[in-house]
Amino acid sequence: MRSAKSPHNCENAQKEADAIHEKAKTDAEKFQENGETALKHATQNTRLLVKEQLGKLFDRVFAPEVQTQLSPEFLTTIIAGIVNQWKPRGRSKSPFRKKMHPN
Repeated sequence: MRSAKSPHNCENAQKEADAIHEKAKTDAEKFQENGETALKHATQNTRLLVKEQLGKLFDRVFAPEVQTQLSPEFLTTIIAGIVNQWKPRGRSKSPFRKKMHPN
């Protein structure tokens, strides 16, 4: 009969303990990686949700005011003023005029 503390049993117990330790270490690493990935996803989802909610808030608060202040007539006046005041650098002709016949 073998005794309970034979070298063979001690080696098996040590191997089993080492295997359990390695599995626990691998499981802990996977758990940490999964946690970090979940945190990144939660951060991205939160950022998107906040952006969406801020957009809705601005639309609700500012859209009516912008629509009344930036009427089509007002925008036409602004654009016409910009075009009339625009002077191209180093050009004497308007950039909006295309040459019909190249020289």
